[in-house]
Amino acid sequence: MLLSWRRIPAARAFFERLGLPSYLWLHMLRAFIGAGFLIELSRGRLPAEFALGAGVGDIIAGLLAALVLFTPARTPLRARALWVFNVVGFVDILAVLVAAQRILFFGDPRAMASFGQAPWPMVPLYVVPLIVASHVILFARLKRPASLV
Repeated sequence: MLLSWRRIPAARAFFERLGLPSYLWLHMLRAFIGAGFLIELSRGRLPAEFALGAGVGDIIAGLLAALVLFTPARTPLRARALWVFNVVGFVDILAVLVAAQRILFFGDPRAMASFGQAPWPMVPLYVVPLIVASHVILFARLKRPASLV
């Protein structure tokens, strides 16, 4: 997705035309995914070293996305809120990726077995790449505030 955004003019135009709410609604889903991680932790299906950080971080990112979405448009407050959301959300998703990889490569990969059962495979296969790509695209658009209208 990022490669097409960078290299294909039609794809770049598509992502530029997407309104800010489209990106924010995607990120609001993170609150529900984060809650799911915490539920899986409580059931003993995910390790605490992954689920606590990922769960709480995704809930915070999702709530920040909602805050930005419901902040009045074209105000300095919204611009600041969008920057805060994007930085916090991006750092969170990177930390989640590092935690997952650390468990998979240096810990017990069986601890992440929940991701082999529906609906969890959708998260690393589709949701995480969309989240990362949307953060990168939003950072690029934040450099040009007029593109966020």
